[in-house]
Amino acid sequence: MSAPAAARLRLRVAGMDCADEVAVLRKAVGPLVGEENLRFDVLRSRMDVLAPADETAVVAAVASTGMRAIRWSPTPVDEPFAR
Repeated sequence: MSAPAAARLRLRVAGMDCADEVAVLRKAVGPLVGEENLRFDVLRSRMDVLAPADETAVVAAVASTGMRAIRWSPTPVDEPFAR
């Protein structure tokens, strides 16, 4: 068995907190990178893209769902998500 692929792009996604949002994100971002190249961690609000991707296009695709994405950092960054 091979080790899991490392994420090429890791994003924090505000608003992703259940399987319904994951499905919406797969539909929006999948065509850009391939659904098989997406991994989600709902508890951490994290989305990993395992294939080469245009970060601007991925962030725009997330925004088209009504959610917001920023590059992942190990500690929560609340300011970009302030409303």
